[in-house]
Formats: sequence, C-alpha cells, structure tokens
Amino acid sequence: MTTPAYDLPLSGGTGGEHSLAVAAEYAGLPLNASKPMNQEELDRAAGLRLKELRQKAGMSQEDLSFAAHVDQSTLSKVERVGPSAISWPRFVRIARELGQEVEIVLRPASNNR
Repeated sequence: MTTPAYDLPLSGGTGGEHSLAVAAEYAGLPLNASKPMNQEELDRAAGLRLKELRQKAGMSQEDLSFAAHVDQSTLSKVERVGPSAISWPRFVRIARELGQEVEIVLRPASNNR
C-alpha cells in the first residue's frame, strides 16, 4: 500500500507559503523525496510550524496555552512532537488562536515511488 503525497497547510487562508512542506524544510526533513514523509516526520514538521507561527505572533507558550485553553506543558509537547500529542480539535483550536486555519490536502502521489 502506498501513502499519498500530501501536505497540511497552516495558513491564514492563502495556503502555499505556510504549508507543511515549508515546515518540513525548517525541520531539515526531506522534501520531494521518492517516498512520502512518514507520520512522525509530518507531525514534527507541523509542531515546528506551529511554534514558528507562535513566535512570529510574539506570543509565549504561556500566552497561547491560556488563550487556547490547554496546559503550557501540552503546548510544549505539541510544538516538539506535533498534533499526534493531542486531539485534532485541540490542535485546530491552538492554530485558530494564532489566526490560522488547518487544512488537509490530499493529492495523487507522483509516479516516482
């Protein structure tokens, strides 16, 4: 079974520049490789992107965790591990506190498997 190529944009509605592929690049993860990123890599990239957006917004973990109604330790884990550390609705709520929408984009895998 092959895994489809996909990314998870964290965007203010524009997509592209705030995509998981960008987060993966920041995390030093392979892009456009012959095999898709595994779940751990995807999670880590999404967590790092969330951290970057929080820092860009000038918010501390304490500020964001208070606004999103999650423990600061939980937010810290999400930034390190990714959305698998919490429920999907809680991850979306954190992103929304940063003025972001979370989208999942599925697209056909390339023929280069």
